[in-house]
Amino acid sequence: MKDKINFNNLNQLIFYSIPLALILSNFLANAAVIYLSIYGIYQIFLNRNFEVLKNNLVKIFILFCVFISINALILDVFLLSIKSSFSFIRYLFFIIGVYYLYKKNYNLFLNFFIIYLFILIFLFIDANYQIINEGINVFGFNSYYIQSERISSIFFEELILGSYVQKFTILTVCYLYCFYKKNLNYLTFASLIISIEICFISGERTALFSIILFFFTFIIFFMDISKFKKFIFLTSSIIIFLILIVQNPNVKNRIFTNTLENISSSNYIYFSPGHKNHLDVALNLFKNKPISGYGSNTFRIACHEVQNKLKIIGCSTHPHNLVAQFLAEKGIIGLIFLLFFYLYIISNLFKSLINFDQSIHKKKALILFSILILFNPLFPSPNFYNSWVNNIIFIIFTYCFIIGYNKIKNV
Repeated sequence: MKDKINFNNLNQLIFYSIPLALILSNFLANAAVIYLSIYGIYQIFLNRNFEVLKNNLVKIFILFCVFISINALILDVFLLSIKSSFSFIRYLFFIIGVYYLYKKNYNLFLNFFIIYLFILIFLFIDANYQIINEGINVFGFNSYYIQSERISSIFFEELILGSYVQKFTILTVCYLYCFYKKNLNYLTFASLIISIEICFISGERTALFSIILFFFTFIIFFMDISKFKKFIFLTSSIIIFLILIVQNPNVKNRIFTNTLENISSSNYIYFSPGHKNHLDVALNLFKNKPISGYGSNTFRIACHEVQNKLKIIGCSTHPHNLVAQFLAEKGIIGLIFLLFFYLYIISNLFKSLINFDQSIHKKKALILFSILILFNPLFPSPNFYNSWVNNIIFIIFTYCFIIGYNKIKNV
C-alpha cells in the first residue's frame, strides 16, 4: 500500500515538474510527457476502461494521427516527418494519464498552478532585472547578444519567455475563474498585468497581442465585479501600459512602430515581409500538392522547390501560420481536420454565449475563447510539431478534457 502511495506521489510530482522542466530543458519536459503517456496507457489496461477511447473527439484525434502517419509514410522519405507524425499520438495518452492522476487528487491542477504562479513571480523579477541591467539576468546571462533589446530571463538563448508566460497565464486565469472567481479577482488581475508586462519587455509581439486581447475581454465580459471596479481596473491597466511604452522606447519600436510600418508598406496585412514570404511559399506548395500536401513537418525542405521560382526568401522550419502549415504539409484533407477543430470550438462558444447569463456557460465560454486566442489563425504561430509548445497546449486540452469528460458540477 505504501509503495502504491509513493508511486502515485511520484506521478504527481512528474506532472508538477512540467512548468519548470519547460524552462530548464525541453528534453526533461518531453520525458515527463512521455512518462505520463505510458502511465495513461497502463491505466487504460489496468482499469479495463476503454470507454475513454470511445469519446467522439478522441476518435477524431486518433483518426487525425492515423492520417498524418500514413501521409508521412507515403509522401515523405525524411525521418523527421515520420518521427513527428508517429509520436503525436503520445499526447492523447498524456491527457488520459493526467486524467487518472486527477481522479486520485482533485487538487492536482490547483497545486500545478500554484507552482506556476511562483515561477511567474520569479520570471517577473528576473526579466525586469535583466532589462534594467542592460540584458544581463541574475545568473549573468546577456540576452542582448542574441537579439538587441530582447529579454529571455532564464530561458537564456531561447527567446520564448513571452510565449511561455502568455499560455500558462491564460490557462491559470481560466482555472481560477472556474473554481475561485469570487475570491481571487485581485490575484487574477495582478497575474494578468504582470504577464502583460513580461510579454512586452520580452519583445514577443504575438504573445503580447494575444494576452492583451484576452485581458480586455476577460475584464469587460467575464469578471464578476461592479462596473465601477471594471472602470478602475481598465483605467489603471491602460496607465500602466502607457508607462511601459514610454519607458521602453526600443521595445515599443519593435512591437508597435515596426509592425505598423511593415503592414503599411505591404499590400498584405501581416506582421512583417518575412511572414508574408513564408505564407506565399506555403500557398504555392499547396497549389503543387493540394490534396495531401508534402507531408508532416516538411516545409523546411519542400520550401526550396518554390522559393527560387518566386524569387523571395521564404524558407524556414515552418510558415509561421497554422492554416498555411496545414495547407502546405497536409493539403485539403488535413485542412478538413483543422476546420472541424475551429467549427467545434466556435459552435460551442456560440451555444455558451446564448446562455451567457448562466454561470456554467460563462465559464465554458471563457475556456473556448481562450483556445481561440491561442489558435488565432490571423496571428503568427509556432510549428505545429514543436514539442515545447505542444507540451503546454496539451496541458490546456487536458484541463478541457477533464472538465468535459468528468462533467464537473461547479464548472
